[in-house]
Amino acid sequence: MVLLKDVIQKSNIRNPELLKLISIYLMDNIGQIFSGKNISDYLKNQGRSVGIETIYNHIEALIEGMVIYPAKRYDIKGKKVMQRLEKYYLADLGLRFTILGHRKNDITQLLENIAYLELLRRGYKIYVGKEQEKAIDFIGLKKNEKIYIQVTYILSNEKVINREYKPLRRIDNNYPKLVLSLDKMPISIQEGIRWMNLIDFLLDQDNSL
Repeated sequence: MVLLKDVIQKSNIRNPELLKLISIYLMDNIGQIFSGKNISDYLKNQGRSVGIETIYNHIEALIEGMVIYPAKRYDIKGKKVMQRLEKYYLADLGLRFTILGHRKNDITQLLENIAYLELLRRGYKIYVGKEQEKAIDFIGLKKNEKIYIQVTYILSNEKVINREYKPLRRIDNNYPKLVLSLDKMPISIQEGIRWMNLIDFLLDQDNSL
């Protein structure tokens, strides 16, 4: 892929085809918890036996080349950053559409990527939240600010609403907690958790949360 040319040259990648396969895997799994073992198994199915350290070296090259951005996991209760099981997001979703095409079932992943880039633009350092066994899409940190965000396509029924709100309800502090979706209903607050239309969030020039 032409887009990887600079990455290959800058990081002195000796196996461009491997970098391509890893890139495609990450594009196909944006917003998913990442495991080196999972991608190693994927590559084995492609007929390639690759060590986990080699995989992470190639991912680091993609990060340095600003093709992808990482979001490490943050243990809310333990207040510590975890070194593995992170997520990755694309710097440009157009790259994904070019390689993989449009797939309707991936819309929540794409919306999550869009929200990640907006938080990055606003100057937040972004983590994936871990609250016991529950996952929170994003924790944004900036100086003394902190925000917790869940992203979904639509809040279609009570099951989905509970799934998105429940992890935020368990956080015992007064920092802003926000659910973003494409629903078109008035902004509401439920148990201290604010819902907002994702497009309105992106257009919020004051960045008021």
